[in-house]
Amino acid sequence: TFCGLGPENARDIHPKARLFRLTFPFFRRHYTFQRRMMDLAKMAPSLDRHWLLVTDVDDTLLGDDEAYESFVRVVEASPSLRVVLNSSRPVASVRRTLDSLSAPIKPDAIIGAMGTQVWHDGALQQAWTTRFEPWSREPVDQVMSKLGFKPHDDEFQTPLKASFAVPGPEAQRAAADALHATGQPMKIVASGKSDFDVLPPSADKGDATLFACELLHIATDRLIVAGDSGNDIAMFKVARKGIVVGNARDELREAVDASTVFFARRAQAGGLLEGLIHFEVPVTLDATPTPLS
Repeated sequence: TFCGLGPENARDIHPKARLFRLTFPFFRRHYTFQRRMMDLAKMAPSLDRHWLLVTDVDDTLLGDDEAYESFVRVVEASPSLRVVLNSSRPVASVRRTLDSLSAPIKPDAIIGAMGTQVWHDGALQQAWTTRFEPWSREPVDQVMSKLGFKPHDDEFQTPLKASFAVPGPEAQRAAADALHATGQPMKIVASGKSDFDVLPPSADKGDATLFACELLHIATDRLIVAGDSGNDIAMFKVARKGIVVGNARDELREAVDASTVFFARRAQAGGLLEGLIHFEVPVTLDATPTPLS
């Protein structure tokens, strides 16, 4: 949420109750985010004891080709580590990028479009996406068009993620005020100099991260998140361990709980490797970068 302008309303449902979610809307509404966290904690002894790294893609995983290739070698050589990508871009866009790389990483899942999409086992998880229905972006597009703000390219848009270029805090506040005046429930996430995303009120990179833990049967005490910008803040709110890469923006550095976060010196994938070593994740050290002087 940008400067408190959007409601906090993250929700999901325990896997054992998924059938009930499809049948009973009341249960869906009242199974709270906090209750789900408690259930995951109770399940911890029976869950997979792999480590799970959930990382942002642009300027976190990617951006330094040499460090990225080192990171891929580490993942391939470390059977105790699983990786999920969590991007503001739609899943299709992320997958196209991965296909274009000389050493494509093979993630266990991909979270896309600011937490509104989850790709696992070769397909989008429709049970996750339908939780945001019947939200419509039409009022958002109408308001932003009247205000004259340019939408991002079609590649970065979905029915559940409306993305625009809105430069500067004052313009972002004005846009947020106009959007909330429509009465349409929504969440607004502003990051960087002009990125401005409008989502369903329960859409959340953090809540989708916990859903990935459920899909992969990994306890939250083995979860590490990583990011570089303000749209990653939600991930850090649901994890006990986080990596802020060396090139991270102040909007993230100032928002995270420093007691649970490792502030890497290296940028992008080099920072991910630093963080894995810091949190004592068993990785193949000969594939990691040389120590910082």
